[in-house]
Amino acid sequence: MIIMTRLVIAAMALAPAVWMQAQPATIAWDADLAVSGGDDYNVRNVRGFDLALDSLEEGAASLEALEVSGYLTLAPRLLPSPVTSVRARVEAAVPVNAAVAVEVRGLRDGQRWTEWYPAGGTLPEAARKVQVRITLTAVPGGAGPIVHAVHLTATPARSAARTGTTGDWPDTTTSPRPTKAVATSPKPPKSTTMPPKKGSTASPKPSKGCATSPKPQKSGTTSSKCTCPTPSASSKPRTTAPKAKTTAPVGKTSPSPKVKTPTGKSPTASPKVKPPAGSPSASVSPKVKSPTGSPKASPKASSSPKVKTPTGSPTPSVAPVSRLGLTYRVFATQEGNVGDLTANGHTIAPKDHFVALPSRRGLSSTHTGEYSVRVCVPKGGLCEYAPVWDVGPWNTKDDYWNEPTLRQTFANLPQGHPESQAAFQTRYNGGLDMFKRMVLNPAGIDLADGTFLSGLRLRDNAWVNVTYLWTGNGPTGAVLAHAEVYGLPSITAPVVGLAARYAHVPIKCRVTGTSVQGPLGRDTTWYRITRHHYVPAPYIRPAATRPAFPSC
Repeated sequence: MIIMTRLVIAAMALAPAVWMQAQPATIAWDADLAVSGGDDYNVRNVRGFDLALDSLEEGAASLEALEVSGYLTLAPRLLPSPVTSVRARVEAAVPVNAAVAVEVRGLRDGQRWTEWYPAGGTLPEAARKVQVRITLTAVPGGAGPIVHAVHLTATPARSAARTGTTGDWPDTTTSPRPTKAVATSPKPPKSTTMPPKKGSTASPKPSKGCATSPKPQKSGTTSSKCTCPTPSASSKPRTTAPKAKTTAPVGKTSPSPKVKTPTGKSPTASPKVKPPAGSPSASVSPKVKSPTGSPKASPKASSSPKVKTPTGSPTPSVAPVSRLGLTYRVFATQEGNVGDLTANGHTIAPKDHFVALPSRRGLSSTHTGEYSVRVCVPKGGLCEYAPVWDVGPWNTKDDYWNEPTLRQTFANLPQGHPESQAAFQTRYNGGLDMFKRMVLNPAGIDLADGTFLSGLRLRDNAWVNVTYLWTGNGPTGAVLAHAEVYGLPSITAPVVGLAARYAHVPIKCRVTGTSVQGPLGRDTTWYRITRHHYVPAPYIRPAATRPAFPSC
């Protein structure tokens, strides 16, 4: 009896130790704040390795000189085991009207990155390789933040307590406060619906504290230690007022509104436009380009009731995640702004090829295309594969392609339905965008001039089918130079589109075709990137080190 008692006591004493050993330890490291160029933008090192904005005089064109931003993208980090969350503790001096945000993404299938999410939340799926981006923002001519250190802690998959899915991210922007050194996130605009912790149906209130673009406060600088999320971006207003259309699912026919895009800045006075025949109203929205971002620091917007699609109008298409990716029908406008900077620091060139989407979650670094789209003109029109290099139109936190539980804002709208489209068509949010501007067209994507005029050969803003390629799966490759897309693996076959340089395209299979000379030499191998879309292999560098693509 005494022996058995001793055995039980020994087992009870040993149990906690065994349980503790079964729990994976957190993985901690400090961010290397050394600026090395490449995919870093408008940041520099001061006082050794402190991180600061390089220029405080001029921001990206999309911000209309109302906000200066820059970011440091850390090198991808391979961890000992898969993790589901990376938290950040920031040591920084953050003046009034400035902010610091830390975002994280994970490599989800060995070739494709997740979108960027604020540090501290749960990644969509466990990943061994993660990457961190540190974004600094300030007002032009003002004082910028100085980051002294960023301490990162990753939570291994087995020990991560998932309180929700990826939709509920803590808003942890580091921003100054008059009385406190540690700041958290501001109360979001009433017009937006913040989704619950990635998956839950309830919408939790974010913690009170620092905003991405805080209201002016008394002068002074605070030294803060806190966790950080994403900043906002904004852009120039653009002109174009299409006929009011309801969202049409992919595959459905919906006539494209004919709207002439005027040149120059958006007018202060809105000209009258003659209503189309059969229009239910005698007044038509004036011609104004949709801005690729925000004109002001994010103000509070009016409350936005849940919106239903008008009777008789088609429901937005909700495409299942396939190998290619989510596809939605949205309204596209021409960006223009040649000579200005995009949200990732790229200088817009004539006949440039890229697109803008209204969320930083899918923003690629300059000269990369990890976030790329396929844009197609309906009814057998041309397609272009292009990288996402700018933020807009209208909103900067509207990842409308994500399901409501994952969507950053406006989660009460259907998946695939941009807020600008709902505001324009059904007076959602009082007809305003997230910055309380009147929405004058339903644009959900902006196209650079080359994509608009050459790649798709559009003559006016139009409805297009957009596939968000990073939401798919399977092997991918980077396009090394602009390459025509053919309907068959032959240069004598009809040209059906263009694969723009830097875009990341899916690779389904390989086939032998006509010999073509490209950046990788001469070869007879062709890749089928989607159905009836073929590109010569010498123009694409596969993401895999030793690719083994099946025969078509």
